[in-house]
Amino acid sequence: MPPTPIQSGDSTTRDRVIILLAGFIAILPLLLRGASCGHDLSFHMNNWMEVAEQWRHGIPWPHWAFTPAWGAGEPRFIFYPPLSWLLGALLSLLMPVYFVPAAFTFLALVACGFTMRRLAADWTVPGCALLAAVFFMANPYMLFCAYERCAYGELLAAAWMPLLLLSILRKQISLRRIAIPIALLWLTNAPSAVMSCYLFALIALLRLALVCRHSFDRRRLQTMLPFAARAIGGVTLGIGLAAFYIVPAAWERRWVRIELAIRPPMDVANNTLFHHTTDLSHDAVLSTASCLALLMIAITTVFLLIAWKQHGRSHRSLVGLLTTAVLSIVLALTPLTLFAWQHLPQLRFVQFPWRLLSLLGVLCSLLLALATRTRRRSLLAGAILLPMALVPPAYRQFHILCFDADVPTTQITAFHSGNGIVDTDEYTPRTASGAPIVDANSWWLTSDPQSLSLHPATQNGSIDFSTTQTLHIPAVHAAFFVLHLRNYPAWRLRINGAPARIIPRQDGFLAVALPSGESDITVHYRVLPDELIGLLLTLISLVILILLRRGTLHRGMNALYMPIEPPSPFVPAALPT
Repeated sequence: MPPTPIQSGDSTTRDRVIILLAGFIAILPLLLRGASCGHDLSFHMNNWMEVAEQWRHGIPWPHWAFTPAWGAGEPRFIFYPPLSWLLGALLSLLMPVYFVPAAFTFLALVACGFTMRRLAADWTVPGCALLAAVFFMANPYMLFCAYERCAYGELLAAAWMPLLLLSILRKQISLRRIAIPIALLWLTNAPSAVMSCYLFALIALLRLALVCRHSFDRRRLQTMLPFAARAIGGVTLGIGLAAFYIVPAAWERRWVRIELAIRPPMDVANNTLFHHTTDLSHDAVLSTASCLALLMIAITTVFLLIAWKQHGRSHRSLVGLLTTAVLSIVLALTPLTLFAWQHLPQLRFVQFPWRLLSLLGVLCSLLLALATRTRRRSLLAGAILLPMALVPPAYRQFHILCFDADVPTTQITAFHSGNGIVDTDEYTPRTASGAPIVDANSWWLTSDPQSLSLHPATQNGSIDFSTTQTLHIPAVHAAFFVLHLRNYPAWRLRINGAPARIIPRQDGFLAVALPSGESDITVHYRVLPDELIGLLLTLISLVILILLRRGTLHRGMNALYMPIEPPSPFVPAALPT
């Protein structure tokens, strides 16, 4: 595909300002009326505060979260992708924490606008691309994620979806352009990455089918093989770039209760459109998501029909691909595809089929750009007025009032109290089968290692944010030492310099037998081999990416002929004013 038409500096600056303005309009209700206490707000805020606190204690890359389970901890940062909690923690160091949800939402939506504009600019004039960008930022599902769900990881992951779609729709695809958005998706939100990879594979297969739709010969085979190789290679390279997260998460999930993330009613079967369960609160969210799905499908259908009429010949292959992708997403929202959801690799961990609406938003926005034919001034006016029209009703519909315990300032106070926070079911180690102890000492001695009697704290609560703890136990008769820390394979415990054998307990706390006399106990969180393997794969992939950037691996590669027509050359003078 030819390079994107060059705009004047004034036009580019104007578009950026409008995108920034649209992002500010989206968060203005949050600034004026306070945060919306959505479903995942407390989870993300605790992540941001936890990471920032670990940074202050000299831990540059957190693995273990110390505050969950009332101070017993969990390996949360092994399994939850890092980009969202890194960004949130950085923002919490730059501003008061209660402003971070609005700031995070602003940055995520603005990133969505810039990437969507980049995608649409390859197929339409700049004004249409800007309108598509603003619509993607303020479409109902994005505002649903921002206000009602506070799904900040999913919100940020939506910014990389247009880049991935662009990488597979280009006439000449490259490994680098595929790998970067794949890696960003995996490092931001795993369900979004899984959905996007499947949509990428579908569009790649459709493009290959277009090559041989009339006949199959040697020339078409010579076109298909390099295309397929680059598509597979780009996905592989992207996964390799994110391997430092993917490998430990995939290997160590056997040590936690990850299956609890998809137990009913959080499984796919209970989240198809307008499904009913015995959980009324869940059904209310599902009903809202289902209505949003119908609205998004209707809007997309209108744009699709207009785009087909406008570009039925000039962009026939592109509109046909987008039509098939839209139909696939619509079908995936119904019970007809439950077999695929439950049996295709990792797809069941998406949990909610209606998460596909973020991908549908990308397709809908691109179709809007293709369907729009109007004057430049009208396009600019539409880009400015569109968020003003969409944000107020979305905020009224999706905003969730905060109870006293949910107010961000209350959550901040609770976090810094030193008593810890509630744990996350799916990140609970399998060694822990009982409920965590609230307000317990950091350690205690007992004559029975299996005793589950409570040991109330004798002093104000405090949590030790350290990957290495050293304790001195005075001379005692043979006894058992119990540490208020969940047993996990990464923790290693030594007594007087010698490795200690962990005694299993029902509550999953670390327990060891102490010899008579004084004992020096050292507890250390070590880096496991799977993490080193993932880091090595990432470094190798990074070297390959650098070589691709320099063009070393592109020599001798000719442009691929694929039946997707490039847009007409952009001539500013030809546009109406």
